[in-house]
Amino acid sequence: MDWLKRAFEPGDFVVAYYLRDPEDADRRPKVPGADPFDGGDAGAWANEHGASSPAPTTAPTVEPTRNLGYRILNHSGPGPVMVDVAALISRKVKEARVPGPEIAPLVAALLDSQELLTLKDCYSPRHLVLFYDSLGSVKAGLEICFSCESFRVVPVFQEGVSQTGDLLTVARLFDKLGLPLGHEGLTLKAYEEFILGERAEAKSSATPEAEENRGGAR
Repeated sequence: MDWLKRAFEPGDFVVAYYLRDPEDADRRPKVPGADPFDGGDAGAWANEHGASSPAPTTAPTVEPTRNLGYRILNHSGPGPVMVDVAALISRKVKEARVPGPEIAPLVAALLDSQELLTLKDCYSPRHLVLFYDSLGSVKAGLEICFSCESFRVVPVFQEGVSQTGDLLTVARLFDKLGLPLGHEGLTLKAYEEFILGERAEAKSSATPEAEENRGGAR
């Protein structure tokens, strides 16, 4: 998370949002020249080649099961992070400012953790974390789907979908801030039991070699 540490300066602040599920009315028009069969965002999250890479000349390939046409964040190349303010206002259910001492642990839980994520074949993020500068411009963003155990970072910091991250730590922070964890009344206790159960199952089924390699990566 060094790039985010370097970007964060005195006066910057972080806000976490809980979002309602998108509806057809929230869908944005397709970008000219985009794949007519994708989610309608021309791969807004598909710049998986680093924030400094030039924008692709052709529409990028996007995994259909992980592509949504209701993007609030879009960063497809060099330049500022773009936020669809209308979509954010429309879909926002609740927001909370992240206290200064909680910012570093939040970022570390997602970008530094070696906890393996059990990725599902879906992606319906209902949580958004925006990193603002002192003037209110967005410098970076985190989009999180607890139910799918997936998240995305803008600007991208690595290629592909992240395979590791401690979403349980993030869920505990959001619960502390009063943000719901899911649209079906998901409680922190239930989520803790679910995640800890998955971790125990993964650990019991892992080979000794895999556990040794994972431990060495910490």
